[in-house]
Amino acid sequence: MKNAFIIGLAACLILHLWMLPVAAQLPTLPKSSVPSASPSLGASAYVYDPIGSPGLKIEVYIWGQVKRPGLYIVPDNTNVLSLISLAGGPDENAKLNRVRLVRSNPETKQQHVINVDVARYLETGDMNEIPGLLPGDTVVVSGTVFKAFSKSVTFISGIATIAAAYFLIFDPNYRR
Repeated sequence: MKNAFIIGLAACLILHLWMLPVAAQLPTLPKSSVPSASPSLGASAYVYDPIGSPGLKIEVYIWGQVKRPGLYIVPDNTNVLSLISLAGGPDENAKLNRVRLVRSNPETKQQHVINVDVARYLETGDMNEIPGLLPGDTVVVSGTVFKAFSKSVTFISGIATIAAAYFLIFDPNYRR
């Protein structure tokens, strides 16, 4: 009976460890190889693609609660809503009323944040709520409080499982 319990506990431990994201195992790039979030803005920030769709292209970034975050090269008339759509759309934990657009000013080298309420656009259909993108813009789709809470609960339950397994296996006073 005890052996079956220990095997079951070990299986739970393995399952929790498998489900927990381990950030230490993710590869990290040296700072020099990470693309700048604010390339020099000017004529060189636009790209011409003779094979693809006509017009100039710009590099923009999208991070956070979308299905495919990353760097995108998009037409220069792309707006925040189009970029979110290109990134696979918001995931179920996206907070659409607090999307942030981080934009650099090339003259002052300052960054400023524009809050975009995509949820209001979805209610009203007013495209004035959705700003266009410029080269080097970064769109950040925040997650809900539930997302952060569920990650914390998963982490804490994994730690509790590891502690319980340790006491069951290695502490002779705990087993009776």
